[in-house]
Amino acid sequence: MPEVTMKVSVISHSADVDGLMAAFFAMVREEARGNSVSVTFSDYDGLLENVEAAEGEIIYVCDLGIDREKEEKFLSLVRQKISAGRSFTYIDHHPDNPSTLKELEKTGATVVHSLSDCAGVLAYSTFSHEVPRKYMIYAAYAAIGDHMENGKEASKIMTKVDSIMAYFEASVLTLAIDKRDSIKLGLLSYLKESQFAHRYPGVMDAAEKQLSQMEEFTKRSFEVMKGKNYSWAFAECNFFTGRAATLMLQMLPIDIAIAYRMDDERKAYDVSFRCSDKSEMDLGALAHDAAASVGGTGGGHRRASGASVPASRLDEFIKAVAERL
Repeated sequence: MPEVTMKVSVISHSADVDGLMAAFFAMVREEARGNSVSVTFSDYDGLLENVEAAEGEIIYVCDLGIDREKEEKFLSLVRQKISAGRSFTYIDHHPDNPSTLKELEKTGATVVHSLSDCAGVLAYSTFSHEVPRKYMIYAAYAAIGDHMENGKEASKIMTKVDSIMAYFEASVLTLAIDKRDSIKLGLLSYLKESQFAHRYPGVMDAAEKQLSQMEEFTKRSFEVMKGKNYSWAFAECNFFTGRAATLMLQMLPIDIAIAYRMDDERKAYDVSFRCSDKSEMDLGALAHDAAASVGGTGGGHRRASGASVPASRLDEFIKAVAERL
């Protein structure tokens, strides 16, 4: 390996396979260049803090959409980093404000953005000439984990990998990875040597634990609420909120599912929104507006979004969502 020349800070989404793989590709690229890489997994609320704290001469931000209320602060931080001689690369697939992306490019940052492919696929496609071909299957893991395997680049990748292996490994990782676990950092090194992520210590146990939690969740009773145009349900869960919301859509005759769980460390509720194919509601806008009305943050895609809501204001948030539906 060449002599280390620069320090690299990679900040990537903490809660899913896509964030893990985007970080992996950035790490492998920079290590191949002889650089020393430090990876930080972040949620959306921690993005600004982690960018400000990044010490690398080269900085990556992966799979972390920019909240509307934080756009100016984010741009200011990027300008500061670049003015100090740092390199900055932003890789994302969320529906970020187009004008913000243009301003980001004006700062001198490299922007890799598309709505058609997940961040892991975008990272692999961008760095493929510097990343060993054997790691292509990890881009498939990312796409499957984000339900974006039909994306523009992902669909090409899926034809070149063993789909059974890809779906199995992606499914196990999706069940095992949580933003509060300690598995991810170890996986970054392990995946350089083995494509069989399920064999990494703790992965299968974590996946089995979430499956058990999901099984208990499916046995519960849920209240279905109806408005003029939509039917929906709220539920608290003790595992990944996005998965809980998807299970609700699977079990209940509803258009929109909202699942939430308490994050004791932040004293806030993590909330996920999911909707059926028939729903025309923009969940990204719904999450943003309802969360902002109670001092929280939110946003995301039209059919899948999330929010962070102060613990003391959950009831107000639920009322705000119901009013908008």
